[in-house]
Amino acid sequence: MKSIENDQVTLREEVLAKEAYKRVEPELLAIPAEKVVPVGFEITSGASTALGCIPKLLTLTDKMKEEFRKFDVHRIERLEDYTYAVIFAHSVYHSATRPSEDLQELLESGAKTRDLLHDDARVLLGRGLIPAESLEHYDGLVGYMNVAEDLQLLSTLLSANWERIEGRCATTEQELELASLLAARIIRLVGERERNFARAAEFADKRARAFTLFFDCYEEIRFAVAYVRRHEGDADEFAPSLHATRKKSGKTAGSEKPLNPAEPATPAQPTTPTQPATPVVRNLDSLPGGNPFAS
Repeated sequence: MKSIENDQVTLREEVLAKEAYKRVEPELLAIPAEKVVPVGFEITSGASTALGCIPKLLTLTDKMKEEFRKFDVHRIERLEDYTYAVIFAHSVYHSATRPSEDLQELLESGAKTRDLLHDDARVLLGRGLIPAESLEHYDGLVGYMNVAEDLQLLSTLLSANWERIEGRCATTEQELELASLLAARIIRLVGERERNFARAAEFADKRARAFTLFFDCYEEIRFAVAYVRRHEGDADEFAPSLHATRKKSGKTAGSEKPLNPAEPATPAQPTTPTQPATPVVRNLDSLPGGNPFAS
């Protein structure tokens, strides 16, 4: 029962995140390229910190209105949407750019099947049961396409000579069919990955824009909180620094420039936001429910 309840909570959070993203999407798409802030810390931890602060921040709205006539207290109300939006954009980016587990599993299974078929083919070749030139184009190299091509070659070769070799090797017809299916699936998934590779920049940009809305809003709130709680000295209890979330991510101290809540975030250069050097992009249209960014 506990796992079902956990699944229900997860699904609810995903729905909230997607709905929030759709509400703020016009805002994030309107951000000029030179104003987009590159992701500066672990998003999941930072978002969790921000969501946990909202109840206490709401208790300061009257004080902020009193002492900051020009401060938009509605930022606190919008913070929840911005936080869920960056959670959603980050999850989509992560799903799109992480290595395909299915493809890796297929590669391992395909390589094992290839080796078994090749061992039998060599014995059959030595006994003169298949043509002498049968394995001239067999590579035996690593890599998705190499494995797929070898599987195609071996399954086709042994199937074409099945009447002569049936019962004289350990290979079965089911294994030949599996080899053919594995080859086709590997080739299809590699093709999808390559076709979607160029979309990595799009996913990274949307995540960076959502991060910008979230980060700017939170930092403005921190600045206001620091002022209205200046005498009590407990501003961090209402809005702690998101810089601390990077320590939880296991990054080396000092590897990134600390975030100064009293200063505006440094705008990113008008180039592609931070992203992995060689992302592997999955086809988002194939994810449950289709492309999450699609209308």
